[in-house]
Amino acid sequence: MLKDALPRVLNEGYTGSNSSLRIKSALGANITDTDGNTYLDMAMAGGASILGHANPLVVDMVNRQMIDGSLYTVANPIAEDLAECLSRAILGCNQFIFSSTGSEATLRAIRLARAVTGKKKIAIFSGCWHGSHDQVLVEEDYSRGSEDVPAMMAKSSGILDEVLENIVFLPYNTDAAFDLIQVNKDNLAAVIIEPVQGSNPRDDIVGFLKDLRQVTTNTGVLLIFDEVITGFRLALGGGQERFGISSDIVTYGKSIGGGLPIGVMSAA
Repeated sequence: MLKDALPRVLNEGYTGSNSSLRIKSALGANITDTDGNTYLDMAMAGGASILGHANPLVVDMVNRQMIDGSLYTVANPIAEDLAECLSRAILGCNQFIFSSTGSEATLRAIRLARAVTGKKKIAIFSGCWHGSHDQVLVEEDYSRGSEDVPAMMAKSSGILDEVLENIVFLPYNTDAAFDLIQVNKDNLAAVIIEPVQGSNPRDDIVGFLKDLRQVTTNTGVLLIFDEVITGFRLALGGGQERFGISSDIVTYGKSIGGGLPIGVMSAA
């Protein structure tokens, strides 16, 4: 692309400073750019390529399936076989809804929580990431609020004020969050949390998660575990197995697809 040419791709990394890097191929834990430079990939597709890039087993199975087609849009035995495998791996999860991305899985989880409870609000934590849909695209506004009652703002323009009005923003890993859940319990459908935050991994979270489970149970608020990143990584059964905590709704993605897009939702 010419230096002053109009950019055709506007996604992150294609424009602005330091945007000249282009990856041509990847294998195992390495990625190679168009100039032939090879790098150790510390991101691994955001956790999606947990088996490594171009894993021979994944490539072989994808090639086999492509002969029979890749998208049916009608019922097929592959989904049923995968659901059976997942039911054996994830304690307490016996029925599943499949989607194309982890973002879609969390969107469906929120929709289900609202449908079951008849309540509108969803609580999320400062520092969280639950996907790219409007229902969760908020972040902490450090110019306002306090440590115990953080203020939020939309991560992008175009998000309606009505969406923000139905979000309760919670401080992470502090008992002050429980007070906010108690105050909003009559309008709060669910609390959604990553068992370990991708932006803030820490080893002192177990007690907080167990207390959160107890508080949500006592207040009649559903607990959603977003295991799109942690699922099948912290343990075969994800954070639920690792920490011994059962959520009401759980979402998965990334690592299940071995580098290919998928999302999964299950309810207890």
